[in-house]
Amino acid sequence: LGDVYKRQRLQKALNFYQQLNNQPMIAASQLAIAQNYTIDLASRELALNQALTLYRQLQQPFELAQALIYAGFYQLQLRNGEKAFTYFNEAKNIAVELGSKYLLTNSDFYIAFAILDQGLDQTALKGHPTDPIKLQQAINLLNNFILSEPAPCFRATALTFLGWAHSDLENYDQALNVLNLSLIHI
Repeated sequence: LGDVYKRQRLQKALNFYQQLNNQPMIAASQLAIAQNYTIDLASRELALNQALTLYRQLQQPFELAQALIYAGFYQLQLRNGEKAFTYFNEAKNIAVELGSKYLLTNSDFYIAFAILDQGLDQTALKGHPTDPIKLQQAINLLNNFILSEPAPCFRATALTFLGWAHSDLENYDQALNVLNLSLIHI
């Protein structure tokens, strides 16, 4: 009952803002729909694309960057690391233009995650095998990210991802070391 209620409230909000022709709130409602896991993928993807289009039209770079980061995260959930990277990279360019440390931290973290996704063995999912070059690139990006002293949650997650990359490269001692470090930062 709760999920149905949430979906109805989001749709009601979208309809309300459409009647008012409040474009920024329409975009925000579309993004909220895209982020709702109880809604089918096709509807979420349509809402996400509409939000991105509206934020571009409205020339709202901060909101666009946030939507791009979510679009990349959405693609990572679908195991589309290359497509995710494109979204994260665009968000990073906006972050640099705006001088937003918040957006830069998020985009840098997710760029490393997208590269990691491209390097990890995905043969069990009928995907690509391990790509050691991508994994080494992810390791470098994650190490640089960790050196930037992100918030503890980001740091712990980056260390976990670093352990994942080392494990896929069969560097088990290094993997264990960084995974133990991640426990300290939780």
